[in-house]
Amino acid sequence: MTTTTSQTVLRARTAEERVRHSGTARRNDGDRIVDLFGFRGLADLSGPLERHRARKDARGRPSRYPPLALLAALASARITGSLASALTALDDPILWQRCRMAFEDRTGIWLPESPPTRDHVFEIRKDLAKQDATLVDMMTTFTRSAVRQAQKLGNLQPGLEPDWAEPDVRNAIFGDGTIIARYSDVTVTRDPETNEVIDARGSRATAAKRARYQSAFRRSGSDDKKSDGINHVTMHTRTAHGLVVLAVGTELGAEQWTALDLIDRVVAEAGDGVHTLVYDRAVTGWAVEYAMARHGVQAISKISARSARRVKNEGDDPDWDLDSYDYTTEELRSYVQDVVRERGLPRTARVAESLRAEFLGQMFRGERPMQVGSSLYPSSNKDGYEHVQSTYVFVPAHHTRADGSRCVHSLVMDDGALFSVSIDPVIEILVKEEYLPAITSVRHQQPNGAWGTTTSYLVPCSDEDFVWEILWNPSTKRFHRDSTETDRSPADPLGWRLRAVPRCDYERFGRINAGRNDSESFNRWYKDTLTNKRGATIDGRRQLLDLILGAVVKNSDTWSAYNGR
Repeated sequence: MTTTTSQTVLRARTAEERVRHSGTARRNDGDRIVDLFGFRGLADLSGPLERHRARKDARGRPSRYPPLALLAALASARITGSLASALTALDDPILWQRCRMAFEDRTGIWLPESPPTRDHVFEIRKDLAKQDATLVDMMTTFTRSAVRQAQKLGNLQPGLEPDWAEPDVRNAIFGDGTIIARYSDVTVTRDPETNEVIDARGSRATAAKRARYQSAFRRSGSDDKKSDGINHVTMHTRTAHGLVVLAVGTELGAEQWTALDLIDRVVAEAGDGVHTLVYDRAVTGWAVEYAMARHGVQAISKISARSARRVKNEGDDPDWDLDSYDYTTEELRSYVQDVVRERGLPRTARVAESLRAEFLGQMFRGERPMQVGSSLYPSSNKDGYEHVQSTYVFVPAHHTRADGSRCVHSLVMDDGALFSVSIDPVIEILVKEEYLPAITSVRHQQPNGAWGTTTSYLVPCSDEDFVWEILWNPSTKRFHRDSTETDRSPADPLGWRLRAVPRCDYERFGRINAGRNDSESFNRWYKDTLTNKRGATIDGRRQLLDLILGAVVKNSDTWSAYNGR
């Protein structure tokens, strides 16, 4: 055993490096490893390990180390950045003694006086990844333990009725996926008859059949993400002490499939403690319907909108066909050209960007009309705004006047928000007049047991303002990877797109959507724990195991923060 001190091995990183790996500069790797060995969330995985051992043919002499301790050593690689550095750290006598004490305090088992070797840890990773049933068992058990941790920290509390006009972040779950690049860029060619590897490009192996390459990886085009590798998908909740990862999975196809699996898994453990799902555009259309109808969970996210296309709905005015003219784009182009000519400005890219920002700022502040089917949001773009050619649905609303006559108002759902509309007298096109925020948005149960929502709006009227309710009764239909139906469009084009908290409601949307930053932060952190930000192994199942253990490490850090460490 080396006598290198923990001070040398574990405190060599700068504060900046510790922030990148752990999210904080206050705690060193050694403290985090000790906490991990004593973490209940890790100990909970002993059940799947025991069931795995019962399923396999146990031959040979058993290891001196309990499988759970080897799993802790393997997970430590997500703290130090590699398995080699983790084993080097554990080789320090002081640190290993602290780990032994933490492990005994949690499990009642004293570990051997010397730490496990590389062979010990490699063997358990190889062994666990052989059986899909074991990995599924570990993921299910992990979620059960993580939900219990989140509830201990005050999140996902059951028995509370949601109001999505004021969503509570404590009852929200956030999801995201990130593609981890292949272990290497080696590609192989196989003999079409024998299936033997006959060529291995990018490999330094002397023979093609000896090349190390990753065979399981996603194909570009399976969804909007172009990278290959394996999509690592996670679901978490945001607590006062840090994020708690609730579920993990990997995906070689479209991300929505694993995202839905994770939602099902979390709700199975948390029940009605989950109110809101915040995800990107990977969860859309029928998947939004399914989450509400099956689980009573409302999606709050950006809506896919690649072109300003009107979605037909009952009660539409056939004369309001806006798809043929994009006022914002055309007027913006004319504005830049006219101002350059009138002011004698140089025709440079910088001048054009400045004028575009000036024009869009005027439109954003309401100084210029905003065409239906066009939305603006502040962004980090060069001109300062994101221009979305948004999807819209006309929504007629009406009430009865005091004299018994019917008063009809023209409303439009545009990019998830409800607006009153009018014909602009100057440009003579339909424009958005006033944003109507939701008063309440609550769920109701349909006769078939599925969930739906009732969202109420206060509609201004010259006679008398009135409350208008929009009911959404979605379908519980859940498609799967092998589903053959080509038309998966929801029957209600309005319901799944309507958001009680849309993007244009910056304050309310910002409060709930801020948790998405945690997802992106976790993805960055996890990639930083991998050498060259690539998969640590050529085997896809072992990469899934690494992801599970990465999530355990992150939850251990959050638990330590809760306990003031």
